[in-house]
Amino acid sequence: MPDPQPAGALPAYVDYPSVQTLPGPIAFTSVRMSAFYLAADGSVLQTLCDRLIATPSGGRVRFTPMPSVIMSFTEFPHSVFVNYANRGVATERELSFGIPGIYTSFDGPIPIEIGFALFMPFLFLDNPVALMTGRENYGFFKQTGQIGMPDDPGSAGFSADVYGCPSFSPTANWGQQCLITLRRMAAAAPHPPLGLPWPDPKAAARNLAAAMQAAASGATIAPAAFADFLTGSLPQIFLKQFRDIADGTRACYQAVTLARYNVTRLISVSFEDQYAIDLKTLDSTPVAAALGLAPATQTSLGMRVEMDMQLDNGKVLWQA
Repeated sequence: MPDPQPAGALPAYVDYPSVQTLPGPIAFTSVRMSAFYLAADGSVLQTLCDRLIATPSGGRVRFTPMPSVIMSFTEFPHSVFVNYANRGVATERELSFGIPGIYTSFDGPIPIEIGFALFMPFLFLDNPVALMTGRENYGFFKQTGQIGMPDDPGSAGFSADVYGCPSFSPTANWGQQCLITLRRMAAAAPHPPLGLPWPDPKAAARNLAAAMQAAASGATIAPAAFADFLTGSLPQIFLKQFRDIADGTRACYQAVTLARYNVTRLISVSFEDQYAIDLKTLDSTPVAAALGLAPATQTSLGMRVEMDMQLDNGKVLWQA
């Protein structure tokens, strides 16, 4: 039997009859995102990012985190694979904890690419196709979760239930666990004006960054991440890997990858209401410990955004 592809070319992906993943790009319409700034220990974040990016790549890709985390509850009411629009549309809800920072890729000792990106070591969602596509295509470390929103009947705010257990033990029973609740306390506090309407993306970035920096009591880095995202595009960096079938402690495929979200339409931007935070301690999902989150009982800086955006195909920064 002849070789199915030319030397050096990637083999064709073979679809099963029941298709659960498709290639990007993926378009999202009328996305509603509520994003909150959380203070974090920079040294803890650096240790985590080194373990998940620098160490696997042998230092060929490094990620320098900013001492903050962006927690986002997002609702995707209309998602479609751009090249397979005839297959239909889907909905999705997710909770993410993103680390803003600077990535650098190297050729030996020489930096060859430097840029801003988000790294998401915790991401929970309720759509199985989005979960599998995110993991398989891009390298998102997506996990299942049931996400509650303030507009749900009887809801007092945001919530996320995940599959896991509070404490590891031989007799621990895994199941749905409450990871976090945000209970609305008050309307958004007075903040500097956003300068709406915005005549162009540069004006949007300038006004939004200034307003958020003023509201963040000197925390100037995370607002810049918001501004970059809302006014154009934001790369996301991943460790994409699959366990080996013969030795599950080894990876049969491992790469540091990068993909870009592009905001195609910005519909509205406003400051978020204030919420009481209750983040649970779960051995299976150690969000606060892994991210070095500062103890917090309520949200401080938050933004509510509605937009259209697209997740484009990505690229490999390093591959084993």
